[in-house]
Amino acid sequence: MFLGVPYRFLRTAVFGVLVCFVLAPVVALPYRADDSINRNWPLRPLGDQFGEVMDLVVAWMANQGRFFPGSALYGLMVWNGLPSRAAYATYLALLGLACIGLFVVVAWCLTRSAHLAALAGFGAAMCFQVRFVDFDGLAGFAGLVPYTIILTLISGMAAAVVLRGGSRWWVWAIAVPWTLAITSYEVSLLMLPALFVVLWGLVRH
Repeated sequence: MFLGVPYRFLRTAVFGVLVCFVLAPVVALPYRADDSINRNWPLRPLGDQFGEVMDLVVAWMANQGRFFPGSALYGLMVWNGLPSRAAYATYLALLGLACIGLFVVVAWCLTRSAHLAALAGFGAAMCFQVRFVDFDGLAGFAGLVPYTIILTLISGMAAAVVLRGGSRWWVWAIAVPWTLAITSYEVSLLMLPALFVVLWGLVRH
């Protein structure tokens, strides 16, 4: 106890405040990189928007060998659903919190340690502060990076449930998020080695 407040409550409060400080700059950032252009999609009829993103998908396939229809459709939903900067910034912050929260849950399931789970959460939050020129893992590309990571982690956790004897209906919780993830961004494929380790640890527990 500290001044009558349980230490567990204090640890949780400090963790929450620090993570929110990491995400707070998102609220003040302007539209960056592709977002500065893509945010104008809602100014055109929805049919024209859909045609434009499908042209992008074809161009990615032809010029770069990348198949990302999930990314294009995700962008359409984000920019049409969050037309104001305030709504967009709030969404990015919540998306970041959800991603960090999933890291904490996975770490706790693997270790059963609140301290290591908190450390995993801090690590995830710090990684969102890494920037390479115009590439921003959290505040750019409509939040595509944390969105894809969330889908990948959900797929892995659902796979662990199935492997531990859970209902086969959980297969849908694997197939749908994983399909969206691998058709949205390469980060899902880069995470595969770590995902297999997580899967192995969750099944053992």
